[in-house]
Amino acid sequence: MVEKLSFTGRTFELNYLDSQYAESVGTLCVVYGRRRIGKTRLITHWLNSRDVPGFYWLATDSSPGALLHSLPRPLRAHSQRGSGRSRIYLLRLG
Repeated sequence: MVEKLSFTGRTFELNYLDSQYAESVGTLCVVYGRRRIGKTRLITHWLNSRDVPGFYWLATDSSPGALLHSLPRPLRAHSQRGSGRSRIYLLRLG
């Protein structure tokens, strides 16, 4: 049996992502902060609990050119999954 971890203490951040998703135009949200504070958990929890077409990509410690080169492939794969047009794009830094 898989134990599900609770998710608490991020009401402000979740409400912010909800408000950004409610905008009538597409939105890019950059999530950043020091390591091990739950950036990935916040993003994946929000995407999974809202059933929204969104895109999440982790920017690694690479050169700007390498990052720009690596983004189109997962973005194209996301759009080909037929998940509808994304209105929110989440980019995690660090």
